[in-house]
Amino acid sequence: ARLCDASWCYWVREILPELFNDLRQKPTSVPGIPLLFDAFASPLAELVPEGSDAGQALLAELRKALEAGILQPLCASIEEDLRLLTHAIMLGNGESLPLAPPTEVLALLQLRPLALTKSSIVDIKDQVELRLSR
Repeated sequence: ARLCDASWCYWVREILPELFNDLRQKPTSVPGIPLLFDAFASPLAELVPEGSDAGQALLAELRKALEAGILQPLCASIEEDLRLLTHAIMLGNGESLPLAPPTEVLALLQLRPLALTKSSIVDIKDQVELRLSR
């Protein structure tokens, strides 16, 4: 997003949740999420001032898309794995479980923090930890 003007993403921001769904299902594409987020957040620096009402609305929309498209499905997947592990251990059948979590989960947890603006950064790993510790 630093090399070209991606402010046009403001006008097609409705597709962001669908793009997240596609990226989440292809673990090899997960490292592209920060770049995608940079592109969709670029209007906050160039087109819509961050402090304006429209800027705050765009920031809230980006956070909502991240929540629905990445964080909620990721937390649900981790919770399901934990339930299955606990159930298998209680039944004494721990050998039947996979040795590692799904590659999608690992790829998402290894992402660098997403910078929405200079003052608004979202770390997926921290957000998952906060949600799962409730």
